[in-house]
Amino acid sequence: MSELGDEYSKEEILSLLKKNGSNAYLIDWFDRCIDFHTFPAPGLLIGIYMVDKALELLGAKPGEKLYAVCETTKCAPDPLQVITHCTTGNHRLNVIPIGRFAITMNRSSADDHAEGFRVKVDPAKLEGTKTLKAWFANTPDFDGMTMKKKLVEEILDIGTGMLSWE
Repeated sequence: MSELGDEYSKEEILSLLKKNGSNAYLIDWFDRCIDFHTFPAPGLLIGIYMVDKALELLGAKPGEKLYAVCETTKCAPDPLQVITHCTTGNHRLNVIPIGRFAITMNRSSADDHAEGFRVKVDPAKLEGTKTLKAWFANTPDFDGMTMKKKLVEEILDIGTGMLSWE
């Protein structure tokens, strides 16, 4: 049991992922991203699933030269840095603080445009997740003192099922 009260430790989250049958690469990404971020913030966990879905849609693998745009400064840029090595320093990550929980990823292109995917949390897909829906909508129905574990459980259970893309 965690000493964090109503929060899961990194080890507990990794154990839940294993129990849920998550792939080894996804468990590794959670491990590395949580270390980088310094704690398992809900937005970080969602961001890991967003990067996973974007990579799947692109048919890309970590290590490929990819570019990304993140529409929030909160948590989501970190999985892009850890998993894809897109950073502001190497000019492959642009963070545009417009307050949307969305990322766009694409490959390099010699043309004037590049084909990519924008992945976002879709509020319509949160209907079966009472705690996650309340947290995402920032409503008073979410109590950060008592609902953190339930929030993490719902994030891990729904995974990429909360996402839409274009």
